[in-house]
Amino acid sequence: MPRTETYDPTSALVLSILLGYLGIDRFYIGHPIRGLLKLLTIGGLGIWWLIDIVLRAGDLRRARRAVRTAPVQPAPAPAPTTSPSATAGERVPPAPAGMAIEPPARTSMMTEVVGEHLRSGAFAHLLEGEPQNGSYLKVERIAALSLDPENPDDPGLAVSVWIQGRHVGFLARQNASRYAPLLTGMAERGQHLSLHAAIAGRYDRRQQRWTVDVSLELPEPELILPGSPPRESGSAGH
Repeated sequence: MPRTETYDPTSALVLSILLGYLGIDRFYIGHPIRGLLKLLTIGGLGIWWLIDIVLRAGDLRRARRAVRTAPVQPAPAPAPTTSPSATAGERVPPAPAGMAIEPPARTSMMTEVVGEHLRSGAFAHLLEGEPQNGSYLKVERIAALSLDPENPDDPGLAVSVWIQGRHVGFLARQNASRYAPLLTGMAERGQHLSLHAAIAGRYDRRQQRWTVDVSLELPEPELILPGSPPRESGSAGH
């Protein structure tokens, strides 16, 4: 099941710095077992303490980025379209097709998605039922990548990102150019790439919309083996 975390990232970072060696930060964000382990090992002899400070700083940076990149105007009303994540006038890229293939191992490297603030309708669906009290939220989901060869900004190189059948953004241009050849080969074999993703941000009650940042567990292209077994739960892009 996807995991949801709700907490204030500033408070979590402060607790991680001041009391992380006692595991207080892990208790605060809802990880009591890990908190107990940190307490018993004095923050993993200091190593785990430092790692968690870096992780909490990353959460705070993503939360601030989500708020900073959110448009000041309310989102346009959704229009009937072939994609449930599209809004009026928005071009819809091709959705992932074929068999979902995931990397052979997870990675700690997180790659940021761009353009999330233009797709508020997608996140209204993906985060339906989550608290809308303005607190920081971090949700794990499964994402899928799809080539967008007719994209007017990056013809032949653009890569769209989908979560549960909703288009949520694109890989940044420098990343798309590195992964497009891999995805092209997978598409020729009737496959697409499936990845773990994190949606982090908060609900803006003033604008009545989610302001979030999406990041992907995306290994280096040479570490992705297209022949690995497909995910049993099915495609993330359908």
